[in-house]
Amino acid sequence: MHEQNANSRFNAELSEAVAKIGHHFSEYEQVLKGAYGYMLATGPVSRREWHTYINALRLDDSYPGIHGIGFAQYFRSAEMTAHVASVRAEGFSEYKVWPDTLGGEYTAIIYLEPFSGRNLRALGYDMFSNPVRRAAMARARDSGEVTLSGKVRLVQETSEDIQAGVLMYIPYYGPTGLPETLEQRRSSLAGYIYAPFRMDDFVTAVLRAELRDLELRIFDSHTDAQDNLLFESDKNQPGRASLPKFRRTISIPLYGQTWTIEALSRPGFENAVNSQEPQLVLLGGTLLSILAAIVSFMLLVNKEKVGALARANAELVSAIEEQQVATRARQEADMRIRQQASLLDKATDAIIIRGIDHRIHFWNHGAQRLYGWKPEEVMGKSIEEVIYGDTTSFRNAHQVLLREGEWRGEIMQLRKDGGMLTAEAHWTLVADDDGRPHSIFAINTDITQRKMAEKEIQHLAFYDSLTGLPNRQLLLDRLRQALAGSTRNRQTGALLFIDLDNFKLLNDTLGHDVGDLLLRQVAPRLISCVRDGDTVARLGGDEFVVVLVSNFSEHPEEAVTQIRAICERILAAFSQPFSLGAYKHHSTPSIGIALFNDQSSAMDELLKQADLAMYQAKASGRNSICFFNPGMQVEMDARVVLESDLHKSWERNEFVLHYQPQGDGQRVIGAEALVRWQHPRRGLLSPSEFIPHAEETGLILPLGTWVLETACAQLAAWARDPAMAWLNLAVNVSPRQFCQPDFVEQVLCILDHAGVNPQKLKLELTESLLLNNMDDTITKIAALKARGVGFALDDFGTGYSSLYYLKCLPLDWVKIDQFFVRDVLTNPNDATIVRAIILLARSMGLEVIAEGVETEAQKLFLAQHGCNAYQGYLLSPPLSSGQFQEFMQQRGGG
Repeated sequence: MHEQNANSRFNAELSEAVAKIGHHFSEYEQVLKGAYGYMLATGPVSRREWHTYINALRLDDSYPGIHGIGFAQYFRSAEMTAHVASVRAEGFSEYKVWPDTLGGEYTAIIYLEPFSGRNLRALGYDMFSNPVRRAAMARARDSGEVTLSGKVRLVQETSEDIQAGVLMYIPYYGPTGLPETLEQRRSSLAGYIYAPFRMDDFVTAVLRAELRDLELRIFDSHTDAQDNLLFESDKNQPGRASLPKFRRTISIPLYGQTWTIEALSRPGFENAVNSQEPQLVLLGGTLLSILAAIVSFMLLVNKEKVGALARANAELVSAIEEQQVATRARQEADMRIRQQASLLDKATDAIIIRGIDHRIHFWNHGAQRLYGWKPEEVMGKSIEEVIYGDTTSFRNAHQVLLREGEWRGEIMQLRKDGGMLTAEAHWTLVADDDGRPHSIFAINTDITQRKMAEKEIQHLAFYDSLTGLPNRQLLLDRLRQALAGSTRNRQTGALLFIDLDNFKLLNDTLGHDVGDLLLRQVAPRLISCVRDGDTVARLGGDEFVVVLVSNFSEHPEEAVTQIRAICERILAAFSQPFSLGAYKHHSTPSIGIALFNDQSSAMDELLKQADLAMYQAKASGRNSICFFNPGMQVEMDARVVLESDLHKSWERNEFVLHYQPQGDGQRVIGAEALVRWQHPRRGLLSPSEFIPHAEETGLILPLGTWVLETACAQLAAWARDPAMAWLNLAVNVSPRQFCQPDFVEQVLCILDHAGVNPQKLKLELTESLLLNNMDDTITKIAALKARGVGFALDDFGTGYSSLYYLKCLPLDWVKIDQFFVRDVLTNPNDATIVRAIILLARSMGLEVIAEGVETEAQKLFLAQHGCNAYQGYLLSPPLSSGQFQEFMQQRGGG
């Protein structure tokens, strides 16, 4: 029986060690999944955001044994240059992907927190370069589950204190979450969230108590081969003098790996279990008293019976000797009990033994540290009254315990100071010899910090860290519920898409800190305008979304009126200035509204509709509201098709230049180059139909370069023809093209390559271009004028500060916009403006040309007031290169 009990205790110690390993890895799994949820909720995470998030977890305090949390980005060899450039742009000028191997796929570590000490060595390491790591990562990628690697040497290791290591991985496929099929998972892989573990640090942190009783060796396989050794508790200790009495080897599965654990008993453990049970000495003192009484009685009755006295003395001596043996046995038993009690007291967890009536029988030092009460303060008291404020949870758990013999779970408990804690409890029902419930053995672990960290993780995953509002992830969940409720109850709701007007200007002028301060103040103003059941969320940047669901009228017209009233309340809430430190700032919102009911569109479609309506509100002058209508979608669809065609057109060389002649009343003096798009379905499109889209998509830059090159090539061709050699050519320059740092060098290079006289080229600038950086504009114009290039201010009179530009800029020409020319004969105001422009330009030594001249009367009016140069359909519409040459030949070269 004694040997069986000793084996049972040894097995229990080993089982507890295995359970702790599994429990801690389960906690680490939740940490990785929390980081995964954070990335799903926020989209791309910056290095600073990753640092803030991981730092909030307090790894050293809450998760002993973990060496950090990192992210490794997945990319293919074709993306290597862009990957390295992006990391170097963050300030890591020496960054590279290492080791230098030739492969089609890479997973380079770009984030690892805490980013200090040994962890600094890991930056840029390609984990796919190691077969063991790659095998675990492939399992994770294909399954979508958390996996554990085999034995590796971590890149953090140096020549000192080298330890075996393992890594835990969870795959990240981007903001769309887990793909359904294997092919989709492999094609959409974006990277891995991972955690490295140094095995010596991990095991000693997790199994500190168990290692006092057990020698452990852990292997990464089904066998105990030395190459697979992950951990050895006594690797630097001298060998034992005697063989261990207890030995066991078990295998456990861990996230796709199998660990073999070899456990040996230590001498201290063996001495404790070999102690004899106390031999109870019953009535020892009473026996001595009785023997003494017998002696006295015998003396009184018959003093002559010396033989009887001798026998009595002999029995007395024997009794004394038996009592001494019993005393020694009792002392040894007491020592063993004290040793066992000492072991319980040294446990970091609270260990409590209570009766079925809940009265406390045992209260270790761990319980004293956790709850604050000393053993003498609680012994004999009801545990329900001592540490449970919520007796309902306690009684429910107790009923499960009585029914099943065991209960595990989390439960709220009280401290002596009145504070609350969350305990992870494991209660075991202990029966007496007859099988009846006798007492309850409870182990309670304080997980308050872990629960707070989990709560913080959840908050970071579902709430915006700047404003405290729900983020996109939580918004989509609330919107999904709102749409389901609207369908079920046949009620109207609304989705508001709110964008702050001119927010970028605030950020650029006063800084992002001031911009963040504004966003934090906007949040409570929005909340004050809606009802309790509504949701106010922040998508990012200066974009907010509101879901309105609360008790609108059943009649759609009345519901729309109620929704409009809420939107007008929001506009009114922005009328008061915001206090941004030393600044008083006025901000306005543009609000797009998409309605939903029992027949509404899908969630993503609804967000797009509200977004479209918001942009329409901005186009209407900002600080306004706009309801979505289907016409907006039709317009947007057409725009999407046009932009798609625009990119394809560049690849198919569908752009052409036309030339509109310019005259001075006597002969043709030049032309303006006008780009056209030869659309395969819609025919020839004018610039107004595609240039704005080219500006937005960035295609305007290669298109502008092509226009300049083609125009200069045409100038070179005209220069070789004596009948056209004197012609000038005007070319429009987009604001985005002009603002490029190398614009001057680009123009000069094109001129030199074409071999063109720069004096024949005129560049036309719009007033909107001049708003950005006046000094830069003047510098570039002066540099090109030094080579002979001329400049004209296009559409003069339609901008903001034309007189100021005329004063500051070294221009040659002013072009009168056709808006004024069209009604110059019928509208006195237009006539006055045209006369003033001509007079002003002449007084400043500038040439004037009018566009849009379509009648002789208009031409005559302009000439009478000093403007002879003109272009328009009166002279000729825009012509192709061949048509322009024919036009010049028909006019005899002039």
